[in-house]
Order: sequence, then C-alpha cells, then structure tokens
Amino acid sequence: MGFPYFCLAFLILVLAFKARILTSQNLLCNMNDLKALNGFQSCLGSTIEGWDKPTSLDCCTWTGVTCSALPILGRRIVGLELDSKRLSGKICESLAGLDQLKTLNLSNNNLSGSLEDKVFRFYNLEILDLSNNGFTGTIAASIFEVSTLLRVLDLSQNHFYGEVPNILGNCKSLQVLSLPGNDLSGNLPESVFQLHFLSELQLGDNRFSGQLSDGIGNLSNLVKLDISLNHFSGSLPDIFSSLGKLEHLYAASNNFTGHLPASLINSISLTILNINNNSFDGQINLNCTAMVNLISLDLGSNFFQGPLPERLFTCRKLSSINLGRNKFNSVIPSSYKEFQSLSYFSVSNASIHNISAALEVLQHCKNLSMLFLTMNFVEEEIPNQVNFQFQSLEVFVMANSQLRGRIPNWLSGCTKLQLLDLSWNNLWGTIPPWFGKFEFLFYLDLSNNSLSEEIPETLTGLKELKKEFNFSEVPILTFPVYIYQKGAKGFKYKKMSNLRPSLVLSDNNLSGPIWPTFGNLKMLHVLDLKRNNLSGIISKSFSGLKNLEKLDLSENNLSGYIPDSLLELHFLSNFNVSYNMLSGKIPSGGQFDTFPFSSFVGNKGLWGLNFFSPGVPKEQHTTTTTTTTTTTSQAQIVDFGLLFHLGTVAGFVISVTICFLSGWVFQNAEKKENDEW
Repeated sequence: MGFPYFCLAFLILVLAFKARILTSQNLLCNMNDLKALNGFQSCLGSTIEGWDKPTSLDCCTWTGVTCSALPILGRRIVGLELDSKRLSGKICESLAGLDQLKTLNLSNNNLSGSLEDKVFRFYNLEILDLSNNGFTGTIAASIFEVSTLLRVLDLSQNHFYGEVPNILGNCKSLQVLSLPGNDLSGNLPESVFQLHFLSELQLGDNRFSGQLSDGIGNLSNLVKLDISLNHFSGSLPDIFSSLGKLEHLYAASNNFTGHLPASLINSISLTILNINNNSFDGQINLNCTAMVNLISLDLGSNFFQGPLPERLFTCRKLSSINLGRNKFNSVIPSSYKEFQSLSYFSVSNASIHNISAALEVLQHCKNLSMLFLTMNFVEEEIPNQVNFQFQSLEVFVMANSQLRGRIPNWLSGCTKLQLLDLSWNNLWGTIPPWFGKFEFLFYLDLSNNSLSEEIPETLTGLKELKKEFNFSEVPILTFPVYIYQKGAKGFKYKKMSNLRPSLVLSDNNLSGPIWPTFGNLKMLHVLDLKRNNLSGIISKSFSGLKNLEKLDLSENNLSGYIPDSLLELHFLSNFNVSYNMLSGKIPSGGQFDTFPFSSFVGNKGLWGLNFFSPGVPKEQHTTTTTTTTTTTSQAQIVDFGLLFHLGTVAGFVISVTICFLSGWVFQNAEKKENDEW
C-alpha cells in the first residue's frame, strides 16, 4: 500500500472514531452532571415529574434541565428550573456537582433547611431564585464569595434571619436583589450601595431598621425600590434627584417622619409613590409640573395637615389617589372638577366636610370608578333632591359617618355599581325597589341604619348574584379595599374578586317576610338579616343558595321550622337563627352537626338530639325520664322517652310470643312483670 496511503487511512479512521465520540457526547449529558441530578433527587421528599426514568442517560431531556450546545466540551447542564413542582425536603451537597450551572430556579416549592456552604458553590451562576420556600437560617456569605457573576438574586418569602452579608458587594453585576418576606434585620451594608447595575432593590416585609442611608443615591440605575413593612425611621434622605430612572417607590409601614424631601416631590421619573402608614407631616405640596409621569399616589395614614392640594389635578396621568386617615379639615377643592384622569379616590377618615359640595365636584370626574368617603361629613344630611351623575362609578363606600336622610335617588343612575356600602349611618325610610335593577351589584351593605318596611322583592333579582360570578369583569384594585366593622378589625381585600358576594341588611327596622325568591341568588356567599323585625317562615327554597357561607337570621320574629333542605348548603359555615319563634326539630347531619348551641338559643319550640338548653348540664339532658315538663329540653326528653316505651313494648310482645311458642313463658311469668316499664 505504501506509507503515505497507510497514514491517510489511519487519519480517516481516527477522524471517524472522534466524530462518533463527539456524536455520543452531543446526545448524552455529562456523567458527573447526571450523578449530581440523581443525588439531588434522592434527597427530596418528592419525585420530579419527568425524572422517573433512571435508565435514561440523557438528562438534558429531563424536565427543567437545560444543557449547553457545545459538543467539543460535552453537553453540560447550565440551567435547572424546577419552579412550582411541589418539591419538598432539603438540597443535598451533590447539587454542587453542576459546576457549569448558570441558572438555578427552585422557587414556589416546599424546600427547607439552610443554604449550606458546601452546596452553593457555583462559580458560573448568574440567576439564583429560591423564593417562596421554607428556607431558614442566615444568608450564607460564601454564596457571594463564589457566585460573583450573579445578576439576579431572589430569596423572597422564606424564613431567613440576621443581617445581609457585607460581602454581597462582590456581586458587581447584580441587577435584581429581592429579599422581601423574611425576618432580616439590621441596616443595609454599605457595599450594597456600590452595586451600580442594580435596577430592583426589594426589601419589604422584614425587620430592617435605622435611618435609610444616603448611599441609596449611588444606585443611579434603580427603577424599583421597595422598603415597605420594616422599621426604618427618621426622615427620607433627599437623594431622589440622583435616581433619575426610579419609577416605583414603596416605603409604606415604616417609622419615617418629617416633611417629604424636595427631590421626591419634584421627581420626573416616578410613576408610583406609596408612603402609606408612616408619620409624615406638613402639607402635601407635590410639584405636578415636574411629576408628569405620576400614576398612583398613596399618602394615607400619616399626619398630613392643611387643605387638600388644589393643584393635584395638574398631575395629568394621576389616576389613583389615597389620602385617607389624615387630618385635612378641608373640603374637596372645586379644581378637582378638572381631574379627568382620576379613577380611584379615597379620602376616608380625613376630616372632610360639606358632602353636597364634595359630590357636586366629584361627579365631574368622568372616569371615577372607585370612591371611598367613609368617616367624613359627620351628621350631615345626604343630598337627595339633586341629580348627581356618577355614570362610571363601580365602587362607592360612604360608611360610618352618621349621615342623615334617605337613600338618595341619584344612586339609581350609577348603573355600573358593583359594590355599595352605606353602613353605620342614620339613614331612614325604605330600601328603594330600583336596587334590583343594578346589573353588576354583588356586594351591598346597608346595615346599622334605621331603614324600615319590607325588603323589596326586586332585591332578589340581582343579576350578578344569579349567574356565574365572572371574576374577569371585576375591577382591579390599585390600593386595598377595607370593609369596615365597628368594634372589630375590618377586612382588607387586595382584589375585588376576593370579596365574598354579600347582602348585609342587619341592624335596621325592616319588617315583612324573607322572600322565597332569595333562593335564586345561587352566587350569594353572605346573607345577613339579623336584628330586624322580619316575620314569616324560612323558605325551603333557600337550598338554592349553593355557595352560601353565612346565613344570619337571628333576632327577628320568624316562625315555623328550619327546613331540612338547608342540609344541601355544603359551604355553610356560619348559621344563626337564635331569638326567633321557630319550632320543630333541628335538622341533623351535614354542616348542621358543626353549629354551636348559640345558633339556635331563644327559640322555645326548637328541639333536637344535639340541642341543649343553657344552664342545664349536658348529663341531665341524657338521663331518661318519664316526668312531663313544659321546658323545651324536657319536652325533647319526653318525646324520646315515649319512643323508647313504644319500642320496649313492641319488643316485649314479640318476645312473649316466641317464648309462648317455645313453652318457656309460663315458667317465667313472674319475671315478665319485673321487666315492664
């Protein structure tokens, strides 16, 4: 063949063999990576879907695994994304074998334990997301010694405590630092303020304290800053002119004091400003000429004083405003007629007066859909003989103001209403029948007033409570809605869709029947009619309230019996018919076995095996007696005793017959007499 030909053939053979090796490497993941994954899974308390084929060597095809595409170096795992896989248990040291890992996302699982030094040694890691788990302990400093290439670090919603390691500043490329929902304390290390690429700094819901460092001003690329729900104190530093890209500032629920810094109220970039629940004071003097991008403003629960800012309407994009729980002692400025961008407005508990002037001004805000005026206009009379136009209004809350007068007719024009709360006032007269024409109303609270006469039957025809509830159509809340309860802590809802569809008419002077057609409101969750003068029966049609969770009919004049059909209400957890004139047997089974005695007390004619009178020991009720009494509980025992007698006599007759036929009865005639009742 000759030497040259031999060399050529050998070279071709080598290249073919190498190509076969490279092809094999391109198909299979690295064996060390495979070993690391198997070790990781073995420590978990749950299996990973798609990893249940141990014979498969190509782990690059496994769920959540991403491999590199460089066949010369072999296919190495560079991404492990197992978020929301219901994983539990701890992370094993074997995971550190993935030495080429760039992305590790284990968020939204049930993982626990601490971040051990031996595990988190990923020199190439760029994204680490362990949010929404159960990790505890301190944040290991070794992470930032090794993973200096980190761009995203999300440890939010865990149980980490202690201080943030100062060595975090080693991660010079960090763009997102998210630590909310832990138990971290102390102040931020100064090294954090050297992370010049940082665009998001989220520290909310921890125990950080002390004054907020001026070093925040060094973070010139910051877009979002959230330090809410901490213990920061003192004044806000006047550094916002250095934060030219800052759009979102959340500093609510801290201990900040003093006036708003000049650089803040002149910020050009801010779109959302939330400093709710602090101790800021002085007048609100936003420069709307500069704040051209401001959309949402929450200054509620502070100590701001003086009149409401006249020029606020010149913030042309401002659509959501919460100024509640301040002491303005003011009227609504007439200039707010020009507030065409306003959709959400709350000045609850802000010492606002002159309700007629307020409504006259606000009706001109054509896009106003949510209006909260609770705890203002004390003892004023609600205007009725006017024709206010609130055609876009979807949520109207004006509770606990001791307002006088009737329910105003102009409300009938608010055809888009979904939530109406006029509770805890001094309103009198009737509930207007036109309430039944509201197509979208699913929450109505008229409780604690002086309303009288019958409940209009049209109220049982509310369309939104008769059809399937369409959560996509309820408005999205910029700020939480608080449902007030006097003498108790109110309820806070972050979404309108979280509110339970309700009809609350309690504590009035309403009379007449409870219409059987209430049973058509299959989407109703709460029906509260307690403490009125309602009469008649509880209709068996109430079984149609398939989603009902609370039914309170107590302290009325209802008669008849409790329908057995109510056993079909499988979601009913709060039931009360006490202090009426009901009679008959209490239904047993289902949810009724869970209701306490207090749900039925005060009805002399009610009885049932699980119903005991107050002040009488339970043992006394279970003792068989033949004494006839006039009390409800004793009557119950008599009824039970009578049934027992009849059963005994019947059993005796059958026994005697059998014994007679067997010839045994005459030998035991004397014993028979001793066995009779």
